[in-house]
Amino acid sequence: MEFAEFELIVLRAREERAVHVVPGVFTPFDFWRASEVELARAEDALGVRLPQKYRRSC
Repeated sequence: MEFAEFELIVLRAREERAVHVVPGVFTPFDFWRASEVELARAEDALGVRLPQKYRRSC
């Protein structure tokens, strides 16, 4: 899946979520980013390497 496809899925989910009441501080699509260390841990745990194009610098 390309990043643009993923962003479209997230956008559709947000639009769907907008019509539902979400309790309290629960926000399923907050914009948080994993650090390089967190990404490395996930890659090691899963035995995979994420393509560089999936990483976004801030």
